[in-house]
Amino acid sequence: MPPGRFSNPRFPCKWHRAGSAWSEVPANSSNTVGRCRCRPESAGGGPDCPARPDQPRRALMSGDLLEDLSGLRGGLGGLADYLRASTMPDYRRRFGGLRLFVENATAAAARAGAVDTAWRSLQLLGLLVPAGPPVAAAPGLRAAAAHQHEVWFDNRGYTAGPAYLNVLHNALLRSLIPAGNASAYGISAWTHPMNAFVSAMTVVSVLFALSFVLASFVIFPIAERRSGAKHLQLVSGVPPGLYWLVNHAWNLVNYLAPAATLLLHEFVSAGSIGPTVTVLLLYGLACAPLMYLASWRLGVPSKAYTLLACANLGLGFVTTMSVTIVRMIGEQNDDKRMQRISEVLKWLFMALPHFCLGHGLMELNIYYQLSVRLLSMAGKRGVKEYFSSGLVFHSSAWQPARK
Repeated sequence: MPPGRFSNPRFPCKWHRAGSAWSEVPANSSNTVGRCRCRPESAGGGPDCPARPDQPRRALMSGDLLEDLSGLRGGLGGLADYLRASTMPDYRRRFGGLRLFVENATAAAARAGAVDTAWRSLQLLGLLVPAGPPVAAAPGLRAAAAHQHEVWFDNRGYTAGPAYLNVLHNALLRSLIPAGNASAYGISAWTHPMNAFVSAMTVVSVLFALSFVLASFVIFPIAERRSGAKHLQLVSGVPPGLYWLVNHAWNLVNYLAPAATLLLHEFVSAGSIGPTVTVLLLYGLACAPLMYLASWRLGVPSKAYTLLACANLGLGFVTTMSVTIVRMIGEQNDDKRMQRISEVLKWLFMALPHFCLGHGLMELNIYYQLSVRLLSMAGKRGVKEYFSSGLVFHSSAWQPARK
């Protein structure tokens, strides 16, 4: 395809370079592939495959090598044996292929059923009017086979799936174009993978850990209620407020110990150590009473612990990732509607302490990454003062640093 506005200057379309012809295969070459066997563990294990037979191949304009495996014997089993035998020689070189005009038995059966229904209708019609050529030819449609095309790809090559699907689409397109002008047409395809967001997985890990810590707060209240220990303390003169205050203080002490280990490098800098501690502390203060409320409805400590841990993890993960992904999509595509949706979701989820923790850690990570980048670009003078005024940094704060 000639270069146009969809061409990438780093990877231009080499339309002026013609591909090579099919390579010749020796006449005595066998098209039968031997079966692979498993090596014994003493020999290192793994498959032990015979040498693969030579197959016709040609170089394409893109520089890739195209092999024609249609001559292999054994059908799909022979093809599978060939792929196994050529795995190591073509390691990190072969990422996919096409299988054309494959008979789809399910579609063929469905088509045959539809033809039978239509044929019965045509027979009834033939009782009323003379049967014309279309009616007489209808039984032949039953033998029409349904075919499909298959795209095989190795998902270890992240772009192999859409790339080979685009190859198939281009092949189908150019097969419908008159000869001599097919190379002037083509379908350009590109993917928009999301950038690796390591901090998002770190936040999920923090939510995962603290979900189990907070869920453990219900174990002792339920156990004391079932055993009568709570009732004994209340009838002995312990005020209910003091009982819950002591429980809350003890649970917070147990919460602060693991929370202190979560002061990770991704969220801690000279200007964000205080806000990070504040976010973790407020999450424990806000979420612990919710655990106490659930203790009145649950009677088995182990069951309550499991249910609340899953609920904490689900609420924190779903709300945090939904807002983060919607906002990232809106910013990468400059979609104002998606950005507004992310803002609405953010304010709706503010009622949940789980979201406040996850979103707060996300914002702190943005603050940390932005401060490090600007310090490296502008030097240390004047940058620290700029960040000392607040914590809430959105796309307006870190968008210029990405450009």
